Amino acid sequence: MGGRGHPGSQAAEKCYMQWADALADHFFHDRGQWARPVVLYVDDEIAGEVRQRYGLAVDLESAVRPMLYPQSKTAVYRRIELLSTRSARASSRPPASLPLLAATVLAASRMKPSGKRGQPPYYEPLRRVLGVKQPPPGHLCTAQKNFPRVVDLWKGLRKWAESWGGRYGVLVLPQDPRPSRIGYPLSQALIRRTDHEPLDRFLTEVPGTSHWSGGQLLEGLRDWQNEHRSDFSKKFADQLRSDVLTETWCDLLEAFRDSQYGRKGAVPAPLEGRGSIRVWFDRRNRSFSWVGEWPAPGGRDAFQVRGPTGEHSLERVQDSNLYLGLNGLPVTSERLLSGFTLEGEDISLNRSPTHVIPLIQSPDIEGFVEADAAQLFTQCCLLVHSSAARAAQQLLEYALPGAREITRRRLPGMPQNWSLYMRLRFEDPVRLRQALSRSSLKLGFARSPGRMKLSGGLRIRSVPETRTYLDEGLPEIALSGEPVAGADIDGRPLSGNAERTRLRLPGDLREGPHEVTADNAAALRFSVRGEAVDKAGRVPAESQCGTAVGERGAAAEAVQGLPEAAPRVRGCAFENLPASVLPAVAVAPRGADRLFAVGSDLSTVGLRLPARPSWRERVPQLSGSDRFEVEIRNGSGWLVQSAGDFSRVSSFSPPPKGSSTGPDASPVVRELLNEAPRVAHQVQEPRAGAWKAPPEEHGDVLLRWVSELGSGSVSELRSGLEWYARSSGLPDDRGAVWGWIGAMSALGHLDVAWRNSTWSCSPPAVTRVPYSDGLAAVTGERRRSALKTLLDRGPSLGLEAMWVRPPCPPGELPLPMSLLLSHWSPDQLGELASLTGAEYTPCFAFQAATVLPGTKTEEVAAGPRFDVRVSRYTPFSREGTGLWTEVEGRLKDGLYRWRKTDSRTVFRLRRGGSWFKLPKEVGVYAELQRNGISVLSWTQEPGPGRWRIGSLAVHRNAPLPPLHARTATLCSGLPARTGPGGAYVYDNVPWRIARAIAESLGQRVFVGIRQTAEPPRSDSPPPSAETAPELSAPGPRISEQDKDTPSGADSTPGPAPVPAARRPRSNSRFRERIDLGGGLSVTVDEAELALSRAAEDFRRQQRLGERERAVTERMRISQGIREFDSATCAWIRKVMAEQAGKTVSPADRMYR
Repeated sequence: MGGRGHPGSQAAEKCYMQWADALADHFFHDRGQWARPVVLYVDDEIAGEVRQRYGLAVDLESAVRPMLYPQSKTAVYRRIELLSTRSARASSRPPASLPLLAATVLAASRMKPSGKRGQPPYYEPLRRVLGVKQPPPGHLCTAQKNFPRVVDLWKGLRKWAESWGGRYGVLVLPQDPRPSRIGYPLSQALIRRTDHEPLDRFLTEVPGTSHWSGGQLLEGLRDWQNEHRSDFSKKFADQLRSDVLTETWCDLLEAFRDSQYGRKGAVPAPLEGRGSIRVWFDRRNRSFSWVGEWPAPGGRDAFQVRGPTGEHSLERVQDSNLYLGLNGLPVTSERLLSGFTLEGEDISLNRSPTHVIPLIQSPDIEGFVEADAAQLFTQCCLLVHSSAARAAQQLLEYALPGAREITRRRLPGMPQNWSLYMRLRFEDPVRLRQALSRSSLKLGFARSPGRMKLSGGLRIRSVPETRTYLDEGLPEIALSGEPVAGADIDGRPLSGNAERTRLRLPGDLREGPHEVTADNAAALRFSVRGEAVDKAGRVPAESQCGTAVGERGAAAEAVQGLPEAAPRVRGCAFENLPASVLPAVAVAPRGADRLFAVGSDLSTVGLRLPARPSWRERVPQLSGSDRFEVEIRNGSGWLVQSAGDFSRVSSFSPPPKGSSTGPDASPVVRELLNEAPRVAHQVQEPRAGAWKAPPEEHGDVLLRWVSELGSGSVSELRSGLEWYARSSGLPDDRGAVWGWIGAMSALGHLDVAWRNSTWSCSPPAVTRVPYSDGLAAVTGERRRSALKTLLDRGPSLGLEAMWVRPPCPPGELPLPMSLLLSHWSPDQLGELASLTGAEYTPCFAFQAATVLPGTKTEEVAAGPRFDVRVSRYTPFSREGTGLWTEVEGRLKDGLYRWRKTDSRTVFRLRRGGSWFKLPKEVGVYAELQRNGISVLSWTQEPGPGRWRIGSLAVHRNAPLPPLHARTATLCSGLPARTGPGGAYVYDNVPWRIARAIAESLGQRVFVGIRQTAEPPRSDSPPPSAETAPELSAPGPRISEQDKDTPSGADSTPGPAPVPAARRPRSNSRFRERIDLGGGLSVTVDEAELALSRAAEDFRRQQRLGERERAVTERMRISQGIREFDSATCAWIRKVMAEQAGKTVSPADRMYR
């Protein structure tokens, strides 16, 4: 720590203390009169005289600067403060802060008027005097930041002078100077020592100055100074006329007057005998009169005063400070402009001259009574003289448009040349402050009474006219107006911040009602609960948001009994979409030696154990998969497993119909397997603690809050999120908040209607996660009571809970934990949903994929106004990024955005001269489709049985629309992770769903296959199933809508349709390589992959030649081949001809 000149050196401190002794002897000494007024006036001339008289080595500035720490942010004056504390022990010596205080007055004497309204330009000369560096633009210098410490030093000097009773002089220092901080040095830089004598003569020669206010003293001194100009110094006469220093002059003259009476022994009227005369406007009688105000404690009930028109008897109004009885004294313009005084026995009532009189409603008498200043948020009147009428009109036109002026013609009792503005209520402090800065009207505004208000917090549903907050989101108490004293809650004192603008509630408040009370503010009442009260009820249906879906897909159209109304999605619950669009599944434990699928006609197909999902290996909570799924495309039957001496038989859903159904179905199946009945396979018990909710973190608290709040506007949701983020130290920028809302919508917890700016919490739902080895996701609201019911009922149904904490990238708000359930049968999920009051959706991802909305819109909207700034979306290339470019002139087809008059940004699509309304995400994909740009890619998972599953990657500048994102997210029940280049990557997305998402958005999917060792292929049953009968009946053909893998991706060894005939094939044939010349060759699988990609690119074209060229181009690009020979082209034509003839195997593979 150190500054210029090494402040710790003894030489610097010695020079400083020499200046302290010299200033103390020059200003504060016991020579001369007792209780003489002392003004610490220091300018360059006085500082030079003191240095020469006392023989000081350095000037004042050089003595003060080494004692400062100019580089410190909070301790610039720390060393001088320590010296002042040490010197306070010797009470006969002034504090050691005297040189620093003199330097602040020296800076005030060097201050030059800026010609602008507002505070005087004081801090710039102070910075130069103290030698502080110039701060960067927009920052405050350290001397200004730490100036409150200097204010404390001024108060300490006054306290020292008062402690000696005037022996060393009475410091003329206002009690509450204006401005509040720099008013202390400014007050000392106005009156030089040579000005004391003429100022004493003014106070002695002019009668009544002992009872005048500061304003009256200033006006009287200005008039008296015109006749005695030569008696005052030139600087005194110039500053006396300054409007900027008016408040400082008023305070200083009152302080100087009081010190004069204390020196000469004059005994003015006691403090309790001083009062004032106010203007009273009786609104009922529409008349003006005078009312006396005597604020003395325990005032008299009546007294008499003498005035220009004789004596007046005043009587007290109940227990107030007001006195009536001046009706015989008319309210004239002359008395208002010049003022007057009424004298009585030990009582003096004074009236100050003024041109603007604020009147506020009095609680003691009927009408409005004059006040020292107007008040915010309170109805008032304004009585204005004609000389200030123009300034008053300018102020009111900006601060309170619509204020009407009442002239004397309409109100005969009003004084001549005065006008009245009634029913004024200033409720915008910012606009009022701006109006005062623009107007020359000198109108003061008093601080409003102390007020407490609940600020922030996480508010939840409650009964009407009550305020209830979540126990993890307690609000703060915002303070305004006068300082609030004695604030406590339920008898416990509250702590606040350093500025006393907010009070903090204790974090251990119990659930129930609470009350915050204060000595000078109205009480606040609120409640704290862990969940919404029962009387509040659930979210009404009219407040629930939903997502509209598109036209029914081909798979949905084929279902019998599908309602005509378009489905609507709330969370994961469909309104009008049946579950029969889904294939049946069976879940079985891993570790079996043999696995068979037995149809209802007792036909048997051997199955192989699929690989574990690779995406679950990345999640530690899901890595230990002990079961797997088998999908049944058509038919019904049983799934038979055997492991050692144990066997397990489970039926498909729906159960088989026929002669083999019934209690003896399992023995019949075992007899076919030539086995005796065995004990059923034991299901693995749930892990210990799996059904215990882990501790809540920030994301879980926010989910519980939106669940208890239910619904509301998006702005209220954003405000709550921003408050919680700020109070918890989380990112609170707009991007983090919007990202959290979008992720919660994709997880199925929230439904947002962006067009209406409303949201609602989705109803609780349980839905199966496809191809996840028996997992289901719990979505929607997560109230505390509903979660407890689920955790209590789940173990009894044989389910296992898995809690997954999603990662939180930097700059984003944390998401809640995902709750996944491991089940054996979908029936368990339906029973759990019925017990907990949740909705059961068999598989949201598959169901929503059939009704995803497209990019077409028929909702016509208006275009932009001619005077708004319009930006056009430029679709990005694969290497670039999306851009919004401001455009002018004629607008072409494309996606545009502009800001409306209510500051909302709207997105509109232009097609063929018409404008259409649609969400931003949909509009982006409409433009991508129009420009032929694809931003989706799908990569298969490795391993047998997992080749129909993959991960869907979406470009970071083209996020999926809400329903599409929810469909992709609930394929795994986990939020999208961040991939290369910031892409959104959705795991466990089946090819059928990826293709449905792409087709609805007009996209082409880039398909990638992970290079893994090809597993052995065999369609025959394992050796242990040699006795199983062969199936003879051929199975039904798989339709195009049921294709689960891209045409070139291997779909085995996944489960096959049961019962379904499978045509044997030669594995070596698919590995056969075709010589392309030049040492290059391709396998049949690679050729089929090229064909599938070409089919996706040109699925709407029918001419064979174009498809052939597309396949050739695809193979050349992928294999690095520049030319194909005639044999290769002939082979491609042959394969494509077979495809056109629909020669397709049951496994959906093409054969030569």
